[in-house]
Amino acid sequence: MKALKYFASALALVALFTSCEEEDKYVQAELPTTMEAYFPATTMTVSMEELTTGFDVEIARVNYDEAATATLTCTQPTGVNVPSTVSFAAGQEKTQFTVSVDQAAVGQGKTLSIELYVDTESKSPYANQRCVINLTTWSPAPPVTWEPIETEAVFRHNIIGMAFSTKEVSYDVYVEKRTDCEMYRIANAFTYFEKDGKEYHFPYYSSGDEAVPLDPVTWTIVDCSGQLVQQEVGKTIAKNAVWFPLQPTNNDWGYGDMIFCSLAYNLSTSAGLCTPESNPIGIYNPDTKQIAFGQLALNLPAHGWFADQSTDPKGWATLYLDKNLMGTDFERDCAFSKLQDATLKSSILGSKWTVALHEGVPADEKKAEEYAEQFGQVIKVENAYVEGFPVYFCVDAEGKISVPEEYAYQAMGLSIAGFDLYLNIKKGEFANNSYSLLCEMVGADPAGVKADILYGEYTEVINAETIGTASSIDEFVGDYVMVGETFEFNSQGQMTGNLIPFEIPVSMVKVDDTTIKMTGLAAGALGSTYDDSLVWTFNGGYLQFTPQDMPDLTAGSNVYDVFATLCTSAGNLWNVSAAGAIFFDAGISSTGSIKFFNDPGNAQYNVEAEGFGIFGLVGGSYTIMADPCFNASMTPASDDARVEYVTKARFAPVTGKVITELTRKSGEREYFVNGQKATAKTNNRELVGVRTDFVTL
Repeated sequence: MKALKYFASALALVALFTSCEEEDKYVQAELPTTMEAYFPATTMTVSMEELTTGFDVEIARVNYDEAATATLTCTQPTGVNVPSTVSFAAGQEKTQFTVSVDQAAVGQGKTLSIELYVDTESKSPYANQRCVINLTTWSPAPPVTWEPIETEAVFRHNIIGMAFSTKEVSYDVYVEKRTDCEMYRIANAFTYFEKDGKEYHFPYYSSGDEAVPLDPVTWTIVDCSGQLVQQEVGKTIAKNAVWFPLQPTNNDWGYGDMIFCSLAYNLSTSAGLCTPESNPIGIYNPDTKQIAFGQLALNLPAHGWFADQSTDPKGWATLYLDKNLMGTDFERDCAFSKLQDATLKSSILGSKWTVALHEGVPADEKKAEEYAEQFGQVIKVENAYVEGFPVYFCVDAEGKISVPEEYAYQAMGLSIAGFDLYLNIKKGEFANNSYSLLCEMVGADPAGVKADILYGEYTEVINAETIGTASSIDEFVGDYVMVGETFEFNSQGQMTGNLIPFEIPVSMVKVDDTTIKMTGLAAGALGSTYDDSLVWTFNGGYLQFTPQDMPDLTAGSNVYDVFATLCTSAGNLWNVSAAGAIFFDAGISSTGSIKFFNDPGNAQYNVEAEGFGIFGLVGGSYTIMADPCFNASMTPASDDARVEYVTKARFAPVTGKVITELTRKSGEREYFVNGQKATAKTNNRELVGVRTDFVTL
């Protein structure tokens, strides 16, 4: 029997005693006379649990017929006690002995090495005589700690919109990261939070909406590590997958404190719990620092569950851990400075008005280089259609106009039949100081129930010719042809509402170093002796004109109170009572023309002036006075001549010419008055071949 026990050992020793000599010789191995004790394991790793006082080590022997005792030796660190002997009963091949550990003496969380040996009198020369034990004592789990992330975070979602008719919102949030894993938390994500003097609030938050007091903070947990789903439902998810446990929003809109979670794993179905395959969970992109939430479920205790059915990550709620990586955002990245005023001629609204153009350049030099390469020049049209609703576009080095994907549909601040209007700039071109934008106008249902409506294509033109100042009033002096638009009249003398171009010869005469007199606007039409002068004041390199009284005009039995005033963008007249309050300005263009534009100071009166003209008031009706008058006589102006209408309503129905430009001319010229061709000479501005009727509105 013992021979069989030694059979394997003898075979292993053959090679050691084989000679390379010509005659094969070997030496018979000496059979051990000990019990041949050995350690089945050469190494052990032991992690102590709290309050345990030791661990067991297995030892075995080859000769186990008789009872015997093995002697042990070891390196014995402080706090560790290894027995010096181990006893075997007759026929017992294996047994265990206990290594005692005083964890208090060793210390919490300490790692040490223990080497065990079978002594010479007990060991086997052919088996493991040594066992190394790597021991770690117990220590309490380190506390979970969170630290604020170093970047600014933005939360974009419409989670509440799963139950209510709300729009998607984006807003800054305060975020902390768990120090031991990829887990994040948002402070009061659906209410209000203040930290270090900065306020963070859900855009739909109103004081008192919260379901419970905001102290302590309600944290929204975002798990990108897989720990929570493993703990709560025993599932394993892929790396960089995102899962949300059931958690409160701390927000109650009258239906109970709303709670939300990942749709997967949380809502029961007939087949059991939902799976990630049927309800996608979120995705974390560590490169862009973006966490897409996946399909979510929102619960209102009074109404039950509402679920997001979107499978497109672009439509999922998203937490941007670094707002600088969240895509194109001109307002976020750029500092905007005003370029100039310009004129927007809108085919959408069939009108034109003054707008302000701003250029956006990132403050960061590297970012500015990236923007210049990717976008070219970034232009913002401030208050393009409605105050507070700018329009953005980009112009490359070749003058081609485009917009990034994030600005494909820009809110106009307008609505039609319950649909909010959006501007989609498809393409465009910048040439000759003019931006031409080919656009679509799209209507979107705010509730998201009805499909979008395409209202058609339009070309919006922004005239951005640079208007400069004059160094001297003399630069404005001379004879000009005034070009612009006026209202069209039919054969019965009725105004059609359309605008048509016109040309009128005028003269700009210097009165003194601060005053220019414009004549010719109503010459011939109101008689050669009528004082038709409009007074302009030279100020800061520009000419400025305000509403002003003019001599009365008698036509038959009617006496007209005549005045020159501004035409506003609202389609009304601004009368003499506004003198000194609002202005129409004139400057020198790059081509040497005089350009008229709205004075920036008019904004405080919520007024934009588009032009000016001469009008008369009789019997409560305003009349265009630029047409010639038949069988009329006039009285000269006097110093004390005033009119009574200045105390009446500030606005009157639209009438008169809208002046846009004066073009310098010399000699004889052709021009048009209300669509009728006329000729004039610079010396007396005679009119021939024009209508001689008086149009009353």
